Amino acid sequence: MGDFSTLEQSISFIREDELVEVTPRAVHMRKAVLSAQKHHNLRSAKVKKNIPMC
Repeated sequence: MGDFSTLEQSISFIREDELVEVTPRAVHMRKAVLSAQKHHNLRSAKVKKNIPMC
């Protein structure tokens, strides 16, 4: 994850588990689920259901 200068750049790199945060000074990509354990559980559930991860 990183900082991108434009919203368009962020959207072109965003993954299913991320969000784009836009502030007056910057555009950032953030994980939608910030807790490592919750992120792991969500990913495991998708694997069990055979949902492709981007």
